[in-house]
Amino acid sequence: MHFHSQNLNEHRGGGTPGSKFWNGRCWLHFGKDSRHSLGLEWSFLHRRLSIGLDLATHDHALAWNFCIGLVNLYFHLDYWPMRQWLSHKIKRRDQKYGNGREIGVSVFDGAVMIDVWNDPMEHRSMDPKWWHIYLVPKDIFLGRAKYSERILRTSRVEVPMPEAVYPATVEMQEATWKRPRWPWSLRVIRAEITPDKPIPFPGKGENSWDCGEDATHSMTCCAANEQEAVAALVKSVLNDRYRHGGKTWRPEKVDA
Repeated sequence: MHFHSQNLNEHRGGGTPGSKFWNGRCWLHFGKDSRHSLGLEWSFLHRRLSIGLDLATHDHALAWNFCIGLVNLYFHLDYWPMRQWLSHKIKRRDQKYGNGREIGVSVFDGAVMIDVWNDPMEHRSMDPKWWHIYLVPKDIFLGRAKYSERILRTSRVEVPMPEAVYPATVEMQEATWKRPRWPWSLRVIRAEITPDKPIPFPGKGENSWDCGEDATHSMTCCAANEQEAVAALVKSVLNDRYRHGGKTWRPEKVDA
């Protein structure tokens, strides 16, 4: 039997990590198999509200979570014989290996998710609806928001880049979301800016298909006028260039 822990409290600005007390995890290993352990992860002052129990999910025999924002705790028991036994007992009839089950309640982004017997890896149309329930209180009491869009004006602009000026079209739009049982609507002024010719930037270079040039063909952003839309496009493309090619990167061919 042995115990070890890990500090997950990374310092946002780099340098020495913060105290393990605020965010960390630990394991107590037992038995001859390294997969047999009891684990705990903890954090404080994170926005989350959930309580749940997982059966035979992933590599865990059992997993619990208790998160109330101020205190967030995650427990798990990794015991392979128990996991295999549970997986066999709760798997679907036509499955050779089970996916496990989730039971619990969580709240996030204004929605409530209730898992009574949820399969975390697979959903079938024949599954009972009560296995996994997703509720949005605002939709229930105020009605679902209906989206509408109105074009305010269309303008021609120029997008100044280090290698050339790219003519483009800006469409100023008013987007509206209105709930049937709520007197006020949410309105957003935004812009869709489309260069006549795509503005290039280097690919990420992580795979064989993204080692060459990529390009921005169009962009939609929050903007009060055409000038803000142009500035947003320039910033977006330059950020991609700096990130993947450096500040001195220029496209191989410019025909704007």
